[in-house]
Amino acid sequence: MLLNPDLKDSDFFLPGIIGIIIMQVTLILASLSIVREREQRTIEQLMATPITRRALIVGKMIPYAVIAAVDFAVIIGAGHLLFELPFKGAPILIVLLAALYICSLLALGALISSFSQTQPQAVFLAVFILIPSVLLSGFVFPIEAMPTWLQPIPKLLPLTYYMDGIRALTIKGTGFGTVAVDFAVLAGFMIVFTLLGIQRFKKTV
Repeated sequence: MLLNPDLKDSDFFLPGIIGIIIMQVTLILASLSIVREREQRTIEQLMATPITRRALIVGKMIPYAVIAAVDFAVIIGAGHLLFELPFKGAPILIVLLAALYICSLLALGALISSFSQTQPQAVFLAVFILIPSVLLSGFVFPIEAMPTWLQPIPKLLPLTYYMDGIRALTIKGTGFGTVAVDFAVLAGFMIVFTLLGIQRFKKTV
């Protein structure tokens, strides 16, 4: 109430909706990247190329990163123009937070794709992460109001930290010091998921 005196629902929900839409698009597309090649029997052609596993995975993720960036720009622009979503924090911090969030989701999607054998299986795993993220990230229900045994689970979800950071930057207008933990954790997710995905993906049949 102190930061949203008019009690506008859009100011509270829109930052979270931005994160959810980006997650829907990015995670599902990324999770289909490698497994699609496996189903279409073109994975052998990729494995025969001289590029490294790291370059192969990064190359597969670049188009989805561009799509997610355009998606973010359209959503955040629409939120500001149509719903007057405030941006009290530094725009550069909002963009950097979104970039880390997108990269962590792309890395998670690549990891899911490396584990999956079929596209429906990859989509199922992506949705299996998406639904708990929406319910447990603090988008609807405050984490503090959840049962004690359930509260550690949101700490394992990238959306939780993006939600906290984007609300702080848009509504509260805080500086980097307040959201530094969110930046650090998202960067950690990105590094861990990337390393696991590279380790999981073998350039052998």
